[in-house]
Amino acid sequence: MHAVSKTILDIAFSADNLPEAINLVHPRPVKWVEVMNAFKAVLDKDGYPLRMVSFQEWFSLLEKRAGNASDADLQAI
Repeated sequence: MHAVSKTILDIAFSADNLPEAINLVHPRPVKWVEVMNAFKAVLDKDGYPLRMVSFQEWFSLLEKRAGNASDADLQAI
């Protein structure tokens, strides 16, 4: 957390031109599946089961649903 706040302050008080984007990377990254498993555990415990699927399956389902989106689907977004 200190690295992020230090970076923000360095940029905020810099006399140089500001960059268009900054990509901060955690020194000890966590795998996406570990993050999703944590969400799943909480949702399952609270009675909202989450079915885990591969990215390919998720994207395929997303494309199908987007192709057949109704007005109600669009309103739900």
